[in-house]
Formats: sequence, C-alpha cells, structure tokens
Amino acid sequence: THESLDWIHRPMNPDRPGARNTCMRESRIYRLLCVLTVVLVLSQPVHAAEAVFRSAPGGTSLLELYSSEGCSSCPPADSWVGSLRSSPGLWMDFVPVAFQVDYWDYLGWRDALASPDHTARQRSYGRLVTPQLLLNGRSFGGFGTAPLKPKSDAGTLEIRSEGTSSYRVRFKSSGADSGGLVAHVALLGFGVASNVTRGENGGSVLRHEFVVLDHAQRPLDDGQAAVSLRPHPAVRTSRMGVAAWVSRGDDPTPLQAAGGYLGQE
Repeated sequence: THESLDWIHRPMNPDRPGARNTCMRESRIYRLLCVLTVVLVLSQPVHAAEAVFRSAPGGTSLLELYSSEGCSSCPPADSWVGSLRSSPGLWMDFVPVAFQVDYWDYLGWRDALASPDHTARQRSYGRLVTPQLLLNGRSFGGFGTAPLKPKSDAGTLEIRSEGTSSYRVRFKSSGADSGGLVAHVALLGFGVASNVTRGENGGSVLRHEFVVLDHAQRPLDDGQAAVSLRPHPAVRTSRMGVAAWVSRGDDPTPLQAAGGYLGQE
C-alpha cells in the first residue's frame, strides 16, 4: 500500500509500460473538466445590473403614442417617435411610450404588439383614433418639434430595477395631497421590426422604438409601489428600456415621469 501511494506522488517515468497511455487519459480528463467548468459558469443566471432613473428637476413629461400596424396612417408617427432617440431632451425633458392598440386588427392584420389594455387606456382619454399623440394627457400635434417639459413639477419620481423583472417606484409629492396616487411602469422595446403581410400596411416592414411590451400599475402605498414586468415572448429587441409615471385615481393624466435604457445596446 505504501509503495502504491508513493508511486502516485512521484513523477511519471515515461519509459514505464503504460505511462504514456495514462498521461494521455489524464490530459483528456483535464480538458474535459475545463470544458465542463466553462459550461457551468456560462449556464449560471445573469443578473442585470441595478438601474435607477429619476425625474428631472422641474419635471419630466410623458409622451404617449397610440398606434397600430393595421393603420396606414401610423408609420410616419412611429418613425417620428423613433427619431426622438437622438433628442437631447430624451429621458430628462420627456419620456416616450408607444402603445399599440388592437381595434384595427379586423382589417386583416393582427398586431402582435397590440393589447386590449392599451386600447382601454386610450379609451380612458375619451377618444379612439390612430395615430394619436398625447403629452401629459393632452393632444400633441408637434411632429418635428421636441416635446416640452411639464409646466409644473408634481414631485420627485424614482424607478429602480430589482433583478431582471422587478421594479420599485418611489414618489415624493411636492403638494400636500398625495392620496390616491397610482404608479405605472412600462417595459419598452427598441429596434423591433415587424414584417406585415396583410392589411393596410401589407408588404411593409414596420419598425418600432419605445414600444410598450408590458405595462402594469399599482397604487402607491406610503409613496412606494412594487411592480413586476415580463418581456414579450415573441418579440426580438435590440435594446430594452423602462418608463414610469404617476397619475391620480381613475384619471390617466400623467403627473410625473421618469425612465431610461436598461443594459447595454
């Protein structure tokens, strides 16, 4: 027994019968262990770095676009909102969100990005029409002009990512009445392309920026709310972002907004 143990710790004699085969086996085992180690490391879940976004001093506006892939008048509006990615006021002066609605699906093309919830939100403003642009809840027809900051600062809004799908919203109102406030959070997709084969836009490839992939709202409790969002299972994006805003009660009008890009492009 002692001799066998002593042989294990001595350098292998290459002239010993079977020594080279043993070395080759040990080399293959070593390489296999290295490969398995790399695979295990790469297969571990990757946790997104924490991101924190806040409204700007003086307030941040929310720009809402209501659009549909089944509407032939919508692509120019989609394109203009997409151009805001290069605007210097993005995320500080204004936060854009593009809601796809479903009431044009009957024309022959089912918009995969549309949702009845998006239609219900637009209906709460009192009108269903596409394309429709709203700045802080009011009609905005300023194609070609950058959206403006709000006229008043309702308070400080912060949204913080907590993992890959959870977000926490904090809002400190600048007024005395902070009751009945509701937090909204939307997961945004960028670089989304859709090959439309039927309907008014049949034969076109439509591109979307700031498009809402998921949206949830929660009442603020002591100025805070936790929200969970999930990416759209059938949509490829070049980048993701998040937008948050607060409103009061059943009134959808945004009071304050914040948002930004998630991760690297």
